[in-house]
Amino acid sequence: MIITAEGPKSNPAGQSRGRASRHAQDVASAKDAWQQANDSAHPDAAPRAAYNLGYLLEKQGDVAGAKDAWQQAIDSGHADMAPQAAPHLRVLRTGKGTHRARRRR
Repeated sequence: MIITAEGPKSNPAGQSRGRASRHAQDVASAKDAWQQANDSAHPDAAPRAAYNLGYLLEKQGDVAGAKDAWQQAIDSGHADMAPQAAPHLRVLRTGKGTHRARRRR
């Protein structure tokens, strides 16, 4: 990634690797790739990675980790990911199960 005065200029490969790993059922690699993309501070890839990381962590039962990841997506102010992360975080904060479980009712 190239960092300029305007900020990062490339989409980190971690976002794509995370999706590919998840589809291949390689959860550990997906988690690692999304964490790297999230840590990149890329204005588009990092919020997407935070959202995906939150989903993965919630699915693994790591509620605290999921809350942190979704909060990062919200804090990014990303036009797509912030509003998508908000209901997930709200459900976890109320302690009424997971967002996925509530949608099935």
